Amino acid sequence: FYTIIGWFSAFAASHGTSAQQAGFELFVYQVVAIVANFVLVVILPRARDQRAIALGSSLLIFIGVGGLLVQPASSLVWLTFAGLGAGSSLVLALSFFGLRSQHHHQATLLSGMAQSVGYLLAALGPTLFGLLHDLTEGWRLPLIALLGL
Repeated sequence: FYTIIGWFSAFAASHGTSAQQAGFELFVYQVVAIVANFVLVVILPRARDQRAIALGSSLLIFIGVGGLLVQPASSLVWLTFAGLGAGSSLVLALSFFGLRSQHHHQATLLSGMAQSVGYLLAALGPTLFGLLHDLTEGWRLPLIALLGL
């Protein structure tokens, strides 16, 4: 999520997209992510097994990032896929604390530890993506690395 927010404008500009269009596409990405948040909040309590939701969320992100890699001219389409995946992944990840713990104290401990590590890794994402971009002077390797995550 944060890597796309942080680097999409530069990526889009390098492919000839105007700043206004890139900003609009990032707006769509975030709105779609918010919609996915609300949809998943309704779906998640009814799901007995969250593995299909996790797989679907991951697949949506993979399609979005992969699409940016192979067809950057259609970035609005790919950001829509990625936004759906990112939004649903966030809700799913935050819901796991309550779903996977026996009581509220355990959920609090798990949440504190996991979110500390998770947000640290999320903060490193844009920096490492930018480093790969600088080292390779292109977008291919950074996007492939993002696909691997």
